[in-house]
Amino acid sequence: MADRQTASSLPSPAPAAGRYMIGNWSHILTDGGASTELRIVFDLVAQRLVAMQLQTERGFVDAGRRELADVQDSLLTANANVLESPVAEGFELAADMPEWSVPERRNAALTQFEREIAFCKVQHGQLIETLVFELEAASDEVADEFRWDVVDSAKGNLGSAAANASTDDAVDQEAAIANAEAWIADRISNGSLADIVAASIALSSANETQSAVFELLGAPAPEAA
Repeated sequence: MADRQTASSLPSPAPAAGRYMIGNWSHILTDGGASTELRIVFDLVAQRLVAMQLQTERGFVDAGRRELADVQDSLLTANANVLESPVAEGFELAADMPEWSVPERRNAALTQFEREIAFCKVQHGQLIETLVFELEAASDEVADEFRWDVVDSAKGNLGSAAANASTDDAVDQEAAIANAEAWIADRISNGSLADIVAASIALSSANETQSAVFELLGAPAPEAA
C-alpha cells in the first residue's frame, strides 16, 4: 500500500545517535480507505516495528497487531529506502524509545486487565479449555453471541476504568477511552475463544463465566469443583 512520509520537521541527528527510528508516517490501512496518520518507532537493529499509534479525533491510540504487521511489511518491502537513510527521510534516531511508547506509560487499567487475563489463563486453564470445547461444539451463532457479550462488557468496564486511571483532563480521558476501545477490538473482538473466555473470567468470575456459557448452550452448568 502507498505511504506518505510526514516527519520532515523532526531534527536529523547523526545515524550513530541510536537504534530507534522515530517519527510520523501516513499509511493506508484498508483497501480503498483513507490515509491514516501514525507515529512509529522502528528498531533498526532488530528490523521490526516496536511501537505504533494511530491519530484519531480523540488523540493517539495504540495500534493493533494486524496494523503493526501491515505497516512493518510496508516499511521492509515497499519503503526500504526509508530504513536505509532514515535521517535523510526526516526521521529522528535515538538510543531510547520515546516516552509515549514505553509500556509502563500505558494506561494502568489496560496493563492491569492484560495481567488479569494472563493470570486467568494459568489459574483456570482447565476450565477455559472445557468452555472453549463446548462453545466450539455449539453453533457459530452461540460462540458469536458469547464473544459479543464479553466485548460489550469489556467496553463498559475497561473504558470507565481507563478514564478513571487517566488524568482529570477531559481530552486525556477521551483518549484513554479510545485507547481502551482499540485494545478491546484487537485483543478481545479479534481474539481466540480462549482469550474471550479468559477475559470473561477476568471481568466477572469463573463461576459466572461457566454459568453464562451453559446458559447460552441451553444446558445447566455443572457444579464447580
